[in-house]
Amino acid sequence: MIHLRIINISNIGDFMKCGRVKLEDDLLRFYVPYNYDLNKDLKKAGAKWNSRKTCLEYSISYMLNYPEIIEIIEKYGILPYDSKTENTINTMKKEIELLSHKYALSHATEPTRNVNIKLPAGRELYEFQKAGIQYIMKSGGRALVADEMGLGKTIQSLVYLYNHPEFEPTLIICPASLKINWKREIKEWTGKDACIISSRGEISEGYSYYVINYDILSKKLKKLSNMNFKSLVIDEAHYIKNYKAKRTKATLELSRTVRDLGGPVLALTGTPIVNRPAELFPLLVALGIADKWQFWSYYAYAYCDPRKIRVRGRSVTIANGESNLEELNRKLRGLVMVRRLKKDVLSQLPPKRKIVIPLEIENRKEYDYVERAFIEWYREKGMEVDDNAQLLQKIEALRKMALVGKLSQTVEFIMDTYENRKKVVVFTHHRSILQRIYTELQKGGVNTSMIIGGMSVEKKQKTVDWFNNSDNAIILISVRAGGEGINLQSSHVAIFVELDWTPAMVQQAEDRIHRIGQEQAVDIYYLIAERTVEESLLKVIQNKSKMIDKALNNKISVLNELIENLLE
Repeated sequence: MIHLRIINISNIGDFMKCGRVKLEDDLLRFYVPYNYDLNKDLKKAGAKWNSRKTCLEYSISYMLNYPEIIEIIEKYGILPYDSKTENTINTMKKEIELLSHKYALSHATEPTRNVNIKLPAGRELYEFQKAGIQYIMKSGGRALVADEMGLGKTIQSLVYLYNHPEFEPTLIICPASLKINWKREIKEWTGKDACIISSRGEISEGYSYYVINYDILSKKLKKLSNMNFKSLVIDEAHYIKNYKAKRTKATLELSRTVRDLGGPVLALTGTPIVNRPAELFPLLVALGIADKWQFWSYYAYAYCDPRKIRVRGRSVTIANGESNLEELNRKLRGLVMVRRLKKDVLSQLPPKRKIVIPLEIENRKEYDYVERAFIEWYREKGMEVDDNAQLLQKIEALRKMALVGKLSQTVEFIMDTYENRKKVVVFTHHRSILQRIYTELQKGGVNTSMIIGGMSVEKKQKTVDWFNNSDNAIILISVRAGGEGINLQSSHVAIFVELDWTPAMVQQAEDRIHRIGQEQAVDIYYLIAERTVEESLLKVIQNKSKMIDKALNNKISVLNELIENLLE
């Protein structure tokens, strides 16, 4: 059957020569005479055949290939069908003009011009963070902030939103281990309170910021969809790498709703996800520069090295490889991605940073009951309690309850850090906790080893050598077993799951990965169970660390001050 289309054009001669392109339903449809080279170029650029319309069509949502499409239109002299189409093509050309500037800015360690960024009183930004915010502004609030871990992706996103209060309320999606930290950062960088959404109970309204973890996102989706969020932050965005996962589907639905309202969508990840292009694609859909169906129409063949395999006698195409990564990286930087590495901004960073990550415990009722019972016991005994062993035993029971309550979030944080940084040193105090973390990491397939009390000097050194010579590894260390005499400076990140009683022991442990004069900046993370004895112990240790009198640097002194904090 022959299909005839009547197209109203002013000059039939032009059409016969080169054809026309028309914008219909957010698609550029190419009504052109058959030309083998033109068809080949269009298909290579991501256009697909529409048999019903008898034309090749290209979705304008797929911004990755704007330069190729415009080049084809100009190369073959294809004319716009009407003023609407012409305006769309001109908009695409303007986007292309921005690419070179945004590409340069995506590497920038300082703003390319003076940027008017409003900050809360007493807050300051590094120059590279200002450049990151400038990039987000240039991208119209749709950006993949992919700076290496520890460079302040959270801060850059919050400062952008602080400068755009018209995009409130904001929904922030993150791992459970980072919810409390987000709440604190929101207060610090915007001056506003945030609502932490939990699995139980209703969601309170009237807040400017809401924080929810991926695990419960799909359960709360219906309510969230009706809250008219005007902006969305997707933290640790590599969590939505799997299209089939409920959290990915929920995140994409929420991102579409925000984009429909004209609001910003920010995806944050320090993982070098460009090296796994298939896992990156859902993020591009969330940011609105691609549609789901475009994965197989173009993206997979361009960047995922697809190949056919036999499954139960059938030929199946899989696309979990990688190809043309330099091209993909260049396009992403020009469109949506800003990424700087620590080595690029080393001159702006302090040599060692201590970062407290607050965690919410899962056994809150049980912990609060035991802590109240302890306080009542101590007040009843008062000064009569002269048995430090008994006192210490009760405090240790509180510490273990806090540790157990935060264990799942602790493992989640360690795994996320490993994904971002590859070589991680983890310090613990209790051997039982170290063993449990080791078991969970082994289940996750992580290259892991440990140093514990009772190991020979030779075995310790062999484990240290293994870690230092590995590209990807986690080493778990008992603070007292590995606090002295070992060098782990091949890593630039340490995580304290729990603290030792003595500030000097904590300092010695930190020094395993940090030495004065070394070239790389070091990040030290303290995972602290919020509103527990751990917060009090951290406060005491921080105070003691400032004292010069080493006589005060002992367990009894710390214990006495810890009791005072608990009684407040």
